[in-house]
Amino acid sequence: MDKNKSNSAIELIITIIITSMLTILGLYVSPLILIFYPVLHIVLGVKQGMKYTLLSIVTSSIIAGFSSSYLDGLYIFTCYGLLGIALTYMISKEKTATKTIAVGSIVYLVCIALYVILSKELINYDIIGEFSKAIKESVTMQVQSLKNSGLSNYEISQASMILEDVVSYILIVIPSFMILTSVFVTYISYLISTHLINKKQIKDVYVPKFMYFKLPDNFIVGVIILLLLSSITIYFEFLYYEGIFMNIIILIFLGLFVQGLSLTTYILNKSNMSKVIKYILLVLIVINVFSSIIVAIVGLLDVFFDFRKLKKA
Repeated sequence: MDKNKSNSAIELIITIIITSMLTILGLYVSPLILIFYPVLHIVLGVKQGMKYTLLSIVTSSIIAGFSSSYLDGLYIFTCYGLLGIALTYMISKEKTATKTIAVGSIVYLVCIALYVILSKELINYDIIGEFSKAIKESVTMQVQSLKNSGLSNYEISQASMILEDVVSYILIVIPSFMILTSVFVTYISYLISTHLINKKQIKDVYVPKFMYFKLPDNFIVGVIILLLLSSITIYFEFLYYEGIFMNIIILIFLGLFVQGLSLTTYILNKSNMSKVIKYILLVLIVINVFSSIIVAIVGLLDVFFDFRKLKKA
């Protein structure tokens, strides 16, 4: 009994040390490192219990606050710590991968919104406002550099209009970007943590392969309802109707793209190509705009015709 408690305490300390280092690297080197922050907390929690996850997350968040600022500590706990707690709970309760990722994505999205609100209320720091300001300042610098390049006033005016349109578009699609980020961060955290849990034989967690991914059966019905609702907002010119419609279109496109990419992965895995060529093809598909549109169209066809016969399976 004492030996088990001792092992649990050692694992807790190791988790706190490693995740604190990841936090510092994420804050000072690259924010992408923070994606891996919840992983060890999840593994520890599934093995030893939820209280260990809570202890490790709270402690490492406090360390982050002392090493940087209390706002950074709040950021780590709110955005990544609560995500780790949610995923620990869902995996421990043996929920399906789809439900776990869905719940985790919602929690992360809500936590981002909560952090933005708390930042403004506690220290009067408007994250969205500062982001908008930074982009506009970047445009001003670009326009200034164009003026110094010897272009005509007409050419500068046209370039300035294009840059301003780009800024407007970026600000409009922030909600879609936040949703996409929440799903991506949750999926990566879930994938790595379940891999470690299975590898260490802590629990047998079934993780379906990406090539078998498919959108819900009622996806098309949902799309039709969303398009009808967005059409109503456009017709009556409700507040932010353009932004609402654009974000809905982006999310529908992303859903169909993921379905199409899943089907593409399925086809490539059934072929005799080497893994290196498969990965290169998938990367080229993702980074190329034209191929991404084609894949999204393929995804739409797969929704209707179910090429992989996953519904029967």
